[in-house]
Amino acid sequence: MDIFINKKQSNFVKRTFLSTKNNPILLNVIHDINKNYNNTNDTLSKTGPIIWTQSICKFMKINAKVDILKLIKNDIEPNGKIINYCYKNINYSLILLPYRAFGFHQLHGNDVIKIPKKQRLIRHMFEGSWK
Repeated sequence: MDIFINKKQSNFVKRTFLSTKNNPILLNVIHDINKNYNNTNDTLSKTGPIIWTQSICKFMKINAKVDILKLIKNDIEPNGKIINYCYKNINYSLILLPYRAFGFHQLHGNDVIKIPKKQRLIRHMFEGSWK
């Protein structure tokens, strides 16, 4: 997963991710989405990056004793970060990639488009509307 940082709030960009089967973080995200689904009409909070970010951060704070949002600016954004954790006696790793690895789209500004192509993993070419 990668993280989009803006002045108001940092969120995980969830359109591209890789996971193991029965990943406890994703099971927790699904649980939180189901639990909170009827509490809002806002797509970003209902199933979008807001609920994903809140759920992942809550899970990692409890199970890895890590506050991901505090790591973003200095630890994750420059190079990415691997966070190892244990859940129900099984070891897992959460790999967080900096924003520049994903989400390249002209609407995100010229600063991200100028990043060398070898640092990009995905190019976002969505032309429609998700709302």
